Amino acid sequence: MKDSQASTTALLVLFAVALLWCENEDFFSELPWSSSSPQTGLISAELIRSICKSSYVPFYLKVIPLVTLCNEYVTRIFRYICTLCLGPAPEGLWHRKFYIEDKVREFLSRQMENLNANDGRRTHCQVLILAAGYDTLAIKLASEFPYVGFFELDHPATGNVKLETLKRMILDECTAIGTEINPFPANLSYYHADLAKMSVEDALSTPPVVQGAKNTFQFGVPTIVVVEGLTMYLSEEQVCTMFDNINHAIGVEGSCVVFNFFELDEFRRPITPSMRKRRNLRSFSFTKNIARSAGEDLKWGINPGDLRSFFVDTNWKVVAISGGEGKGAASLLGIEYISMVNWVTKEESKKEV
Repeated sequence: MKDSQASTTALLVLFAVALLWCENEDFFSELPWSSSSPQTGLISAELIRSICKSSYVPFYLKVIPLVTLCNEYVTRIFRYICTLCLGPAPEGLWHRKFYIEDKVREFLSRQMENLNANDGRRTHCQVLILAAGYDTLAIKLASEFPYVGFFELDHPATGNVKLETLKRMILDECTAIGTEINPFPANLSYYHADLAKMSVEDALSTPPVVQGAKNTFQFGVPTIVVVEGLTMYLSEEQVCTMFDNINHAIGVEGSCVVFNFFELDEFRRPITPSMRKRRNLRSFSFTKNIARSAGEDLKWGINPGDLRSFFVDTNWKVVAISGGEGKGAASLLGIEYISMVNWVTKEESKKEV
């Protein structure tokens, strides 16, 4: 992604979620995730329609979502084409959203006993979303958990487009943004920074672009950090630096990070062992080429069996890995893997070996 250009892949992810909702609203209620609801699809669909009115969006990216999402039959045809070209990748995006939301809700449930609902000024746990893109998780949950601090940290180019779009949706009295969903609640703040040039800690030390009336980021407070759709575009060194930066910002007992990642083959295509055996690899090359055409090459991937060793001698311990060869609901993640790591002392981390 260029410094002055909003993320194209973030727009494509948003489009994928909206695509499913426009085809079948009831689909979300049938998913195996406790957090799945049509509301996510509704907000995504309205958000992408509004973004496509922005001047920054290339003409071809405006036409595809607006034409595809206008009619149920067109939506079905386009989804079928996507499945042929990309295999399980699009569906994996939908399941990824709800899987991560489930993990955030589980974290908040564990922390609820530490919350004092009578003191709106004090927050005992936080939710931080790195490289938030056009994700709607914080918007959804902030109103539901008014005594939890929610923070989005994103690149200025993408973040500005998102904020401008949300403001425009409010002025247009959009059906997805109203009394039920408030994109600017008192406990949600938006930060903008280029994490390639600034650490997470420094970025959160700067004034937010939009700050909730009762929301200030607190260092050293139990926090769940969501890193969705980012690690695969970083080098291994940058991934290590990112987790080190997160440790400096919120490295205390109770903190954790949930992130998704790919296993890449020798051609840097996302793949899982079973898919390598049973599918034509053209669909995975297509996924790789889409990222490349958006200026966001796939760089880092790791075999899930090596992930625990990757975090040895750090302050993070792998507590869950899902996707790929998983069973049940986890297998729905397609070509992606999702992991949860908890903050621990380095001595505890070394016990993984």
